[in-house]
Parts: sequence; structure tokens; C-alpha cells
Amino acid sequence: MELEQIITLMDAMAKNGITGFSWEDEKNGIRISIKRKQEAFPKGADRHPPKLEMMEQQERNIRKEASHREEPQETPSGRIRVPANYSGTVHWEEGIQEGITLSKDKIMGHMILPNGVRINLVAGENGVLGHLLVKGGGEVEKGETLYELSR
Repeated sequence: MELEQIITLMDAMAKNGITGFSWEDEKNGIRISIKRKQEAFPKGADRHPPKLEMMEQQERNIRKEASHREEPQETPSGRIRVPANYSGTVHWEEGIQEGITLSKDKIMGHMILPNGVRINLVAGENGVLGHLLVKGGGEVEKGETLYELSR
């Protein structure tokens, strides 16, 4: 970047009350943080946090929810039922089909949440995929059984 461009960028940041800017790439995910002076925010009852801060809060909430995942539930038939941790649209990876052997932590596909966030669907245990109960592209509610696994 040319010196003039850097000076222009710094001037623009100062005019908008921005005191800091950072970003990080967490395995192809981008997190942007913009810090502003308190007086740079709108005053009064119509004050809303900037969109980026709301997105960062949603990401923190999703990570907190992911750390409290529901454990697979065993059914009387000896199979393990694996419920959805979120509500959203399920997309299975190519080759995921009934009868294949799964290793723990294998990515089976992903789910698109209503707010557009993409979450990987990961096998929680080793076993044989018994029944896929949700077709690719299907909508699920949190707690609904995605698939059954037998050990």
C-alpha cells in the first residue's frame, strides 16, 4: 500500500471514531473487529450496535451452543439416534449413505442455520451408518433425529 493510501485510510478511520481494526482467518472463517470511541456511537433510544458487532455476538453464541452439544441418545433397538443440535437445512457430503462405516470426527456434511451460518455435521462416534432420516437439502428442527448409528 502506498503511503498516501495509508494516510487516507487513517484519516477516514479517525473521522468515523475508529480507534482500532483487526481481523483473523480461523480456517477459512473471517472475524473482523472494529473498535470505536464511545462518543462515535449514535445517541438516544434508537442507538443500535453496528452490524459487525451483532454478527460477532451471534458467532460467540453459536460457539457457546456448540460447546453444549446434546449427547447421542440410545434407542432400545441398540442403535444410537443422533439429534440435530440446531434448526436449519442439512446438506450431506457426497458418499454419505446407509451402511458405510464412520470414524469419529468424520465430517458428514454441513447445516445452514436460519441466519446463514454454516456448521459442519461431524460424526460423534465410530460405527456403521444405519439410517439417514433427513434427505440432503431437508429442513430440520433442533432435537430432530438426523441419522441412526450402530456400533
